[in-house]
Parts: sequence; structure tokens; C-alpha cells
Amino acid sequence: MITEFDEMSAQALGLADAALLHIAETEQLTDAENDRIAANVLSRVNLTNAQPAVKIQHRKRRLRIVGALIAAAVTVGAIGLSVSGWLTYNKPLMQSFFGSLGDERLAELELPEPQTFTNGIVKATVEVSLRDSNVMLVLMTFESTDENNPIDWAKLMNEEVRHHGDSLFFYNFRILDENGEPVGSEENPAEDMMLSSSGVCRYENHYHTASVECRLDILNPDFDAESITLRFENQGQGRLDVTVPVTPKLESAVFEAEDGNQMTVSPIWFRTSVSQLIVPMDLPWQDLILNRTDGTQTHGHLTSLGSVGYSGPDDKWSYSESMIYEVTEGMEFEYDNPETYNGFIDISDVDSIEWCEQIYYRKSE
Repeated sequence: MITEFDEMSAQALGLADAALLHIAETEQLTDAENDRIAANVLSRVNLTNAQPAVKIQHRKRRLRIVGALIAAAVTVGAIGLSVSGWLTYNKPLMQSFFGSLGDERLAELELPEPQTFTNGIVKATVEVSLRDSNVMLVLMTFESTDENNPIDWAKLMNEEVRHHGDSLFFYNFRILDENGEPVGSEENPAEDMMLSSSGVCRYENHYHTASVECRLDILNPDFDAESITLRFENQGQGRLDVTVPVTPKLESAVFEAEDGNQMTVSPIWFRTSVSQLIVPMDLPWQDLILNRTDGTQTHGHLTSLGSVGYSGPDDKWSYSESMIYEVTEGMEFEYDNPETYNGFIDISDVDSIEWCEQIYYRKSE
């Protein structure tokens, strides 16, 4: 990308896609993100190598895109197409949950744009949806539709728990089937997935915006759907149905110790093969070591290790699980410092994992 278009006219700039212009003028992006956005735009409008390319210039760490990229944005807007990928995603939120490096790797997946839903009282935005063989993780933000009378989520949670016993809106959710009926009851049992938990709530904007991580356990790893629907409701904020995209399944790897205990690890999730801790509580279960095929090691961190059990008419199983982070070399894991961790790790070259005084070796696929 070395050729630069002549200076664009004000009219052309006025026609350019607003979302792309916003990113071009305000976001601080890496070179990889710059290239990804440029490649997406060029491919959308079928520009060939024979046509002028793009030159991307940095000024004061802010991105300015000139030439073909802006022209491509004009063309995209004119023909009614949208550029795929996270052009308008909540970058600070993604970095908070996945770390700075994890955010960059997620961007490379070209995930769907965030979608917002409202019932007139609450706005819910699906920021990201990820799944592996065991878990579907959905990160959402909730805020009031009335900017002049915003919901104080932290205060509301405290009041409802103490006085009413009514579950907070974003903690009270269910999965709907294709007929719009909640699943998970004896009359309508879950087949593909069931609720796991809704946790790790973080507040922003004076507690008026709440970021929530909803987790679903996948019962059928072969299920295939474009989306699922989650229903949130309580007495105060009413009912809101939210459509969540089902993204391609992330690759997982199984590791086994000499005693037969196993763990399954994906870029985002860690799960053992048995319930409860399979080691004494006095061992440092939060820490593990990832041994890679090139002989290098990286340190991992588990935030919490919760036990889950299920007993149904045809099956019984249990396990312990946690989100998994890779700690930045030379640093210590800090929840509020995205530079210290990567929440979307590369497991392709991990051949063994040291955890709680045992070594787990990667099993052949």
C-alpha cells in the first residue's frame, strides 16, 4: 500500500460512510487493524491490484485514511453495503475484558457489528458473542433509553436485592426456542444449550451503563444456528428479547495428566473433567504454565474456578471451569490493566500445560 490518491473533494468526503469516517478520524488502531479495515473495504468494492492502492498515515497516534479507502467508503455507502467487522465496537470495553492483545486478535476474526435492542425502557447492545465446544460467552451492555433519566444499575441492584428480592434485569434471562418459549423447564428441556451464569458486571458512566458477561453451557457441540434469542425481564424494566449471533466455533484442545484427569482449553475458556477442585485448595490453582512446541513458556491465570453439575434423565456430568488469561511477559495479572493480560490466547502450538503440580499433555485430535 504505497500509492496515494489526489486530495479528495469536500463533496466526496460528505458522502463517505459515517462509521468508517468516525474510526478513521478518532480511533487509535494498530497497523494490523489498519490493514484489516483497508482490505475489507477494498474487497467489498472489488478493487483490483491494478487500481490505486491505499496509504495510511499516522499523526499524533490518530489514524488518517486517505485515498482509495475513503473513496471505497463512498462507494460502499452508495450501493447500500456495510463494511464487515468491528468498525463501531466498544474498544475500551473489549480491552477491559480481553486485554489489549486479546482485543487485537478478536478484531482479526471479523466479528459481526454490535447490535442494539430496546423495549423503550432499556437498551441492550450485544458487543461480542464467542463459543467453543463447551461454552458460549456473550458480552453485553445495558443502559437506559431515557438519557435524561438514566438507570443507576448499581443502586438498583442493591435496592432490589435488599428490599424486593427481584432479580436485576440483566441477571434474569432465559433462552428461547424457535417458538419463542423459554427452555430449561421440565416441560421444555434444553437440548442445545442451557444457562450457566451472568456475572462479571462492570459499571461505566457513573453506573448508568452496565457491562455484563452472560455464559451459556453448550450441551450439543454440533448444534448449528445463525442466532439464538435471550429474554431479559423483571418487574421494573419490563421484557426485552435480544438476538445473539452464533459465531463459528473456536478450536479447543484436550490435555490429559498421567492419572487420567483431563482439561479442555480454548482461546477463551478452561474446563476440567471433574467437579470440585481436583487438587487441594492450598495449591495455587489460579496459575498455570503453557508449554509451547518451540520450547518457550507463557504463564496463564484463571480468574475463578466454579464447579458445575448436571443430572438429567439420560446423563450426569460435572466439571470446574474458568475464563483463561495469558499473562503478559514480565508483568503480573491485574484486572484493571489490559496491558497485563490476553483473554484470547493462541493454543495452536501449546503441547502441554503445568497446573497444580501436574503436567497435562495434549491429546491427538
